[in-house]
Amino acid sequence: MYVGKQNAGETWKDMTGNRSDQVVINQDGWGNFYVNGGSVSVYVQQ
Repeated sequence: MYVGKQNAGETWKDMTGNRSDQVVINQDGWGNFYVNGGSVSVYVQQ
């Protein structure tokens, strides 16, 4: 998902606890935000 180049290098985590992996935003402002099937996740900047 695109979150903007201004967020490059940031680490985001799922506040629901459904996912333990962290997302690092790349230099172009993109990150891979995963969600378990049949579930929801809410990612926020760490």
